[in-house]
Amino acid sequence: MKKRLVWIGWILLALLLAAYLIVPNWIMAKPREALIESVRQELAADWQSEAVAFVGEGVYSGETVLWFTIEMPEKTQYKAAVCRVLENGRYRLTKIENPSTYCSDIVSYLAVYLVNNPDCRTIVTKGSTSDGEIRIDLTPEELPYVYIADPPVSSSTAGFYDAAGAEMQFR
Repeated sequence: MKKRLVWIGWILLALLLAAYLIVPNWIMAKPREALIESVRQELAADWQSEAVAFVGEGVYSGETVLWFTIEMPEKTQYKAAVCRVLENGRYRLTKIENPSTYCSDIVSYLAVYLVNNPDCRTIVTKGSTSDGEIRIDLTPEELPYVYIADPPVSSSTAGFYDAAGAEMQFR
């Protein structure tokens, strides 16, 4: 009888542990569109602005980055919502981050860049060990544009260039 109670206790403990690990993913995970709207509303409340928009998505190393713009009178603010995509296709928000600024209206989080600067016409990624380069030409109609640096290692560099071919720098 005592042995049976111990087995029942272990089974209940295993069930509770499984529920603890699985149920939050079911409850907190949302379809992509619902998550985007939830983050948009959260940012609108935080920034006291109704001009919050979802502008793009990129995936790097299993992390999905959803890009949002917040239109402010002085300039556009950017936020990166980092998510995990679950096996059932639902998204679970991990965190909302401030991206790094490359230059005006070009920001990055991880190796995912959001290009929203109409002066940017070309993205060039060069590897330091080879003569090869990846070149992407842009038009203002394609903005905002999500660029994922590949391969995202320190030996490669991404540069953003204007129509005259000058590299855009933080000003």
